[in-house]
Amino acid sequence: MAEYAPGIKVLDAQAPGFEADKTQQLVSDWLTRFGDELVGICAADDSAQGLGISEALKKAGREDILVIAAGNSKQGMDLVKSGDIYAITYQTAEGDGALAVKTAADWFNGEELPPVRYLPQHMITIDDVEDFYPPQW
Repeated sequence: MAEYAPGIKVLDAQAPGFEADKTQQLVSDWLTRFGDELVGICAADDSAQGLGISEALKKAGREDILVIAAGNSKQGMDLVKSGDIYAITYQTAEGDGALAVKTAADWFNGEELPPVRYLPQHMITIDDVEDFYPPQW
């Protein structure tokens, strides 16, 4: 992280699973532990985790914390639309499958493959969330 974003300080990293109540409790604990030092949250899931984060921040009256999440679920998109989450990643089953098929075809055609192939990413925000309905997940 220091190489890509030297101005960001990681305060903690936890895996609360995909349960809103566990995520809400974790974020509530962070708010108590870190106070105003907590300025952003990056989540692996925009649905259950997104909801838990949103609820914890609402209960604490903290509208100043930037929240981003991986996802593209209906719940995540609705949280973006309402302003509870700043941004979520655009992910599609079609995109996942297309990259796998392209990689296999390239390999069978004798092309040299890079060690890692990344899916193209777009961050969905309130400015363009309507363009991505219906959700993929």
